[in-house]
Amino acid sequence: MKWLFSLIWWVVLAVCVAWLLNNSAMVSVFVDGLRIDLSLNLILTCLALGVWLLLVGLRFRYGIQATYVTSKRARLTYKEQAVSSLVLDALSLQLAGRHGRAQTAAAEAIEKLDGLTAQDGAQLPRQATLRVLANWVCAESAHTLRQTAVVDTHLAHALAVDTHNDGAIAQEGVRLRALRWALELGDSPRAHQRLAELPKAVSRRVQVWRARLDLALMDQQPEKALEAVRTLTKHGVYAARASLSLQRSLAVQMLERCHDEVALESMWKSLPQAERAGYDVSLAWVSQRLAVAADLSDEVAVKLMSQLQVIWDNIGDLSDAQQARLVACMTQLLPQLPDSWLGVIEQAQQQQPEKGLLQYLTAVAYVQRQLVGKAKPMLKRAAESDAPLDLRRDAWVQTAKLEAELGDQAAAAAAWQAAALAS
Repeated sequence: MKWLFSLIWWVVLAVCVAWLLNNSAMVSVFVDGLRIDLSLNLILTCLALGVWLLLVGLRFRYGIQATYVTSKRARLTYKEQAVSSLVLDALSLQLAGRHGRAQTAAAEAIEKLDGLTAQDGAQLPRQATLRVLANWVCAESAHTLRQTAVVDTHLAHALAVDTHNDGAIAQEGVRLRALRWALELGDSPRAHQRLAELPKAVSRRVQVWRARLDLALMDQQPEKALEAVRTLTKHGVYAARASLSLQRSLAVQMLERCHDEVALESMWKSLPQAERAGYDVSLAWVSQRLAVAADLSDEVAVKLMSQLQVIWDNIGDLSDAQQARLVACMTQLLPQLPDSWLGVIEQAQQQQPEKGLLQYLTAVAYVQRQLVGKAKPMLKRAAESDAPLDLRRDAWVQTAKLEAELGDQAAAAAAWQAAALAS
């Protein structure tokens, strides 16, 4: 059907042309008293020809403009591909650990970007991002190579890039990496400065909380470290068990930093129940409470012992260090504990007769209650047991004092000598 419509169109066009050419009409034009007669067909033909020439001229002009725009876009595309290739090469080399070559490729990309701006002020579609990434690669490689001055220079250039249209995300990444560089170098003041310079939206991210944790541990600030661990746990960074272990470890450090009763009690009450339930945390609180107490009342002693009760009931689950700390705390509390505790201690020692710590604790309980007949053999067993050195030495000292009170100076001298030689 297409050929039929084409035939009809050409027939109509031929009829119209024939009619126009057969037109005998004239057009008279008067100019300065002169009369010029022109054929209507000529005028129509010239008019059609003029319109055609005008359209051809406009199309030619548009074609020239389009060619210029296309060629300019092609040049920019070529330059963008060249710069992008250099930046990608630099990133690949950086990841591969070839830091020197990565620096060279990134520096060449920066040079091309500078030359592009200086020549005609052209802007690549992602020019800001490319510039930030190129400077970051230079700074990252320089950090690995311990070139501090180069790191500072390229870091400043990366953060000075105008990111109104693009590059803001790349700059955020550079700020986070700069914070990590300071932590890796152990430069606490610079890390604090870079942490304070982070935008508010960035400062709430998980990477920043990790950095806060590392910085708090570096500065030995367990309070801030504990806050960071709790936040990271909410974000699912740590498993529940690992997080609880870390929280309890930091809680122990916090308690050991308290040097007065008011601060210690306030710190203890601020800890969640899950953290206070840890053996190390309870032992640290009791031990520090005994250390800072000016006058330990019977009421306070009972309160502390109630905290140790759970630990004592599970003494078999404790490590050697925890058992030693438990025995040390109970030794200080023995004078104010009810007499019923003597039976509890004896029962525990009889269940584990080979345990040197329990032998020492039982011997001290006998000494404090003036049970000399039971105390002497138990002290000797404790002094020759696997108890820690300071407890074995103290057992010899207690033996020497008992022998001196009983008037056996030779045995007392031998015990004093054994205490001096204990190792």
